[in-house]
Amino acid sequence: MRQIGGWDTSLSYFYTWDDFPSAFRTVFGLGEFGVSPEVAFNPRHTRLRIVGTTFSKGIESLVFNGEAAFVHGKMFGTRFGRFNPDPDSDDPDDLTLTLGEIQRDYWKYALSVDWRVFGADLSLQVQQQYILGYQSEIIQDRIDTVWGLFIRREFFYGRLLLEMLTIYFVNDRDLLLRPKATYQLNDAFKVAVGADIFHGEIGGPLPGEFHFVGFFKNNDRVYLELTYSF
Repeated sequence: MRQIGGWDTSLSYFYTWDDFPSAFRTVFGLGEFGVSPEVAFNPRHTRLRIVGTTFSKGIESLVFNGEAAFVHGKMFGTRFGRFNPDPDSDDPDDLTLTLGEIQRDYWKYALSVDWRVFGADLSLQVQQQYILGYQSEIIQDRIDTVWGLFIRREFFYGRLLLEMLTIYFVNDRDLLLRPKATYQLNDAFKVAVGADIFHGEIGGPLPGEFHFVGFFKNNDRVYLELTYSF
């Protein structure tokens, strides 16, 4: 951590496994009428190299934060494949269709501003992902944008806490709402009630287009938490 021009900054390097496995799908044979081609999956985790930076600064009643990361070696799933000679066949006309992964580097960055108004804490954030060397067969968009708003307000000298998290996925037009209320009954016991509300569609019109939030659109939930501290 170092201060530059009044900004608190940091620089980091991370060498890690990708949390999401790459599918490496392969389709054998061209398929015939009424006959489906054979599909083989070989999912595996790949390595990523990540260089990141963060910066923040308070200006009067506002706090500005930002972070950026350059990710090297990410495998992106593809929508279309290419016909290539089958390496296990002696016939040069025996083709396989590879519907696998393409390795691309990408940038991921976010900006946020925090402030307080009418006794409430608010945080507004926007984050984007930008894929370098983009190709049209990559399932994900070249630029992916997400907006977030978090509101927090205390009542009755801190005994009641109301929170609301709103996340809007611009590309997929998906929305996630997470309201929550927590009441401190005494020094040891508190109760909370909240909900997860999903809005969106499961996926796009083409194969492989999957919307993470929209997938749960029929699975909204309400939950109750009881906490006892001793």
